[in-house]
Amino acid sequence: MNLLSIQNLTVRYPRPGGQLLEALKTVSLHVEAGESMGIVGESGSGKSTLAKAIVGLVRPHSGQILYEGVELSRRTHAEREACCRRVQMVFQDAIGSLNPRMTVAAMLEEVLRVHRITNSEESLGTRKDSAFASEVLHLLDQVGLPPEVARAYPRELSGGQCQRVSLARCLALGPRVLVADEPVSALDVSVQARVLNLLRELQQRLGLALLLVSHDLAVVRTVCDRVCVLRDGVIVEQGRVVDVLERPSHPYTRELLAAVPDVGRGLAGREQGSVISVQ
Repeated sequence: MNLLSIQNLTVRYPRPGGQLLEALKTVSLHVEAGESMGIVGESGSGKSTLAKAIVGLVRPHSGQILYEGVELSRRTHAEREACCRRVQMVFQDAIGSLNPRMTVAAMLEEVLRVHRITNSEESLGTRKDSAFASEVLHLLDQVGLPPEVARAYPRELSGGQCQRVSLARCLALGPRVLVADEPVSALDVSVQARVLNLLRELQQRLGLALLLVSHDLAVVRTVCDRVCVLRDGVIVEQGRVVDVLERPSHPYTRELLAAVPDVGRGLAGREQGSVISVQ
């Protein structure tokens, strides 16, 4: 059984004059635990809309989003909340997604307090603040950040560090599905490699299902097992990365590849970056 399944998903946005824009048109795909799926396409193809629909930030007009084989609307309120915790999103603007008035520790503790979570999954009703502090350090360690980052504000961190904090915040909820919307596009190339390595390591170590939205085919080829190609809200091609990117069957996929002649060089650069120590 697929961990996450999208069936005939259609999303429409209102336009001036009462008309509707179909951002997604009967999109269907699935991803299993421990698998990584890349979502590619040009700007306006529906990539980010699909990501937002999966995590509940956009309401579909029709179709179904199933988690562990059951559609969310058929679950109880408590079950829906549990499912939402299991499907988390990493945003493109890592710095903008963090509260500038809170330290890293305060942001992570807020997640733990609201959802009453610790590493041992016990209720925190009678536990001391030291339990939160210990869990915060554990989360930072998971994403390769030193303990002193806990006392820092977002403005005091680099873009790569902010993205790691964003990842730590997602991991605090114990997700099984991680949706990453252009997570490295705003970062320097050398930092991109480190964040991509971290994503791949976490996905494999924790058995996460990863949906990676990206316009960078080299990124998708490096990280993902399968790829889905979107054009004007429609999936034109999907399959194993090696098949789709090396032997594309749809003209649009071939156009995307032709527009990025340095895919091989980009891949090589990121592979070289994989030997750089995480900072």
